[in-house]
Amino acid sequence: MAGWSCSTAPITACRHDRLTAKLRAAGLGAIADLGITGLDDTGPDADPAVITGCKAVRNRPLTRGQRLSDKALAAVRAPVEHGFAHLKN
Repeated sequence: MAGWSCSTAPITACRHDRLTAKLRAAGLGAIADLGITGLDDTGPDADPAVITGCKAVRNRPLTRGQRLSDKALAAVRAPVEHGFAHLKN
């Protein structure tokens, strides 16, 4: 996402740079945090290029399956996030 300032939201930069199209063209996928939810608005039968967790809203708590799914995604993302934290120090 070259050329974007820190004040640009990551989802805006991803949309502008057509990240999902580039991932699909390369046959790749990505796991992202909840800040990117809604980036990959494909049909329900399509393989997602970007996988995010589920957000709970005020009147709709997460189901048990959604909580388990979020926990599995967090377990995959944790080592990467820790690696970035070590790079920053």
